[in-house]
Amino acid sequence: MPRKPMLDIERMRSAEEALRREARRLLADGVVSVFLGHEEGWDGLAVPSFAASPEDAERLVWNPLCASHLAKYLLDRLAGDEKVGIAVNGCGSLALDRILKDRRFPRERLYVVGIPCTGILDPARVADLPPERRREVLETGRAEAELFLDRCSWCDVPNPVVSDILVGEPVAEEPVVHEYPRAARLEAMSLEQRFEHFKDLYERCIRCFACRNVCPACSCRECCLDQWEPLWLGRATSVPEQQMFHFIRAFDVAGRCIRCGECERVCPMGLPLMDFNDKLLKDIAELFGVERPHVPADVEPLGRFDPQDPDFEEGAE
Repeated sequence: MPRKPMLDIERMRSAEEALRREARRLLADGVVSVFLGHEEGWDGLAVPSFAASPEDAERLVWNPLCASHLAKYLLDRLAGDEKVGIAVNGCGSLALDRILKDRRFPRERLYVVGIPCTGILDPARVADLPPERRREVLETGRAEAELFLDRCSWCDVPNPVVSDILVGEPVAEEPVVHEYPRAARLEAMSLEQRFEHFKDLYERCIRCFACRNVCPACSCRECCLDQWEPLWLGRATSVPEQQMFHFIRAFDVAGRCIRCGECERVCPMGLPLMDFNDKLLKDIAELFGVERPHVPADVEPLGRFDPQDPDFEEGAE
């Protein structure tokens, strides 16, 4: 069954104050050199913030519009040995755990402030509301289920899975039956219908790479899609090239996708990019018996080698 998210504005305000206090302390004591969080942007939405001083920490916010994950920004700070502070909620901690499990950033250089989460709104859907209704939602927390991020409806990690300290009391965790309605719709199509579905989807793609750039599972030092030698992907924006781009990316993160939907949220063309990802998640859950395929593991199903695999031949190259 889908989960019913419900905002708790008072809890969020309390967590925001505690977050600022903790970030001020970490920066003032020199525990971290920079703290990654959110601040209010010029349009009232929450944008990533990089606090480098106790004074900067006063800008940090934690509110219903803090939708973006911050873990991917850690890859910009790989050089050096500075320690970085970062704020994560439940799904944000999955993104961080994905980076850590892929060994893309050393855990010892992190100080993680975890924030138990009751739900996050989709900034684009809130922005479309009439001003008075928008103000009411953000001040009272009374929001329809349709205003929340899609991932909130099935979230089973409201409390961070990675943290050094929690600000606020843990949220009661409810059992969630994971369903994949998008995958079911694809499976109900004929091969011809599927081809037309993805053809229509990908011919609208402008290949801006926003989906790749925001994805915590896309963390290769050099993406094959950027290589010139060998040239895996042509530069033309024809449908075959677009399909190649999206199929390569989807299969590259298969087994490692955290189902956060950030790729879809940031797509400027509004493409339903999670259609394919959900199909792969469903297949991995069924074929490998993985109950929660979106939760990072030390060894993923597609990253495990077994000599007893029937397709393995001793001495084969």
